[in-house]
Amino acid sequence: MTNGLDRSAAEGVVGVVTEFGAIKDATKLTALTDRFDADMVSWMFWSQAQNQTPSHPQEPPTGPNLMDPSIVRPYPSAVAGTPQQWQYDSTTGTFTLGYSTSRADSGQPFAPGARTEVFLPESNYPGGYQVESEGAEVVSSADARVLQLTAIPGQDTVQVTVTRR
Repeated sequence: MTNGLDRSAAEGVVGVVTEFGAIKDATKLTALTDRFDADMVSWMFWSQAQNQTPSHPQEPPTGPNLMDPSIVRPYPSAVAGTPQQWQYDSTTGTFTLGYSTSRADSGQPFAPGARTEVFLPESNYPGGYQVESEGAEVVSSADARVLQLTAIPGQDTVQVTVTRR
């Protein structure tokens, strides 16, 4: 992981973790995805049982074909600014996101009304969720699967906390 992050930084590119997860150890999967979040790394899950071999049933994603629930988690899918951190605590269901309202490339702010989007899986928030936000307003409907926020004009940073209801 460290080698990949160092290489991405040296090359000035964004990295992505691919083809991890061909295990059923929920503790290890959670530790890996926690580390990815801590380093703000995008990732794709891969499972050997899901490959295109003749023995694979090629069934729709239901029942035992669903992704391991230990790695289903909220994540920022679009940030109107520069992400500074995000974290998900699977024990409490608490997701936090912090970002500056400036563009990473120029340091200039986004246009008023630009939206940040956070995907909140229903399986993580079956009874809904509550949002606390400093520096941004929630513009999506209550308990929407995609939480949408817009920065309050003049704010330099945004801090968002989502908890289970």
